[in-house]
Amino acid sequence: MMHHPEEHFPPHVKTVLMSQSDFQLPAVNPKTLDQTKIYDFTYAATWPLGSGADPENGRCEGWSGYCKNWTFAYQALDVMCGEYDMKGVLIATRAKGETGNEKHCDLPASCAGKMIQTPYIDQHKYFDYLKKSRFAFIPQMHDASPRVSTQALVHDVPLLMNKHISGGWKYINDYTGEFFDDMSDFRQQMEKIVAKSKKKGTHEGYEPRKWVLENYGNENSGKRLLKFVQDNFSDRVKLPKGTKLLLT
Repeated sequence: MMHHPEEHFPPHVKTVLMSQSDFQLPAVNPKTLDQTKIYDFTYAATWPLGSGADPENGRCEGWSGYCKNWTFAYQALDVMCGEYDMKGVLIATRAKGETGNEKHCDLPASCAGKMIQTPYIDQHKYFDYLKKSRFAFIPQMHDASPRVSTQALVHDVPLLMNKHISGGWKYINDYTGEFFDDMSDFRQQMEKIVAKSKKKGTHEGYEPRKWVLENYGNENSGKRLLKFVQDNFSDRVKLPKGTKLLLT
């Protein structure tokens, strides 16, 4: 998933630009995607058990908070809420419990009444929020295979992604979303994705679902992985006759 794999692996090691998130795109009925956008964005901040994050006590820190770049996300939320009056959904930033559970990761004061904070929820519930959002916010850096990226794209939702993310950067292009470098260009890039997302269905808009289905998923990625194995390891790997795909 690196930009320059030759800087990480010795010359004899064969590499392929591939991530687990290239495979297993969720099946989506396109008829369910043409929905009114209720939210400006979703942010999937999933905090694994034992990661050091503790929504029960207002903390989104520790190892998972570091991986999800919560300190930057907190600054960005203040901008989105306070300067742009945006509404968003923050997945898995509230402690498990009843809908009215007030124990959650602390947010900027400017976000009061503007953010929905959920506990860890079923994937299909997450997709329901995603479909109603204008873009997916992906501020993390230490993520080698961000499945939320391709999940958003297949739901026809563009990405606002940290340019310094470890993996997943290959998903950003004119059809799928925008990069931001840091807070210095965050406002500019956020304004760009909002403006362009409103042009959906025109030659000036994004086409995330069309692009990801043409380039990724089991069919495309499975053929790519099969060719990589055949080209580089055919002397050691004997596949059943008629093999057409290799899946992770």
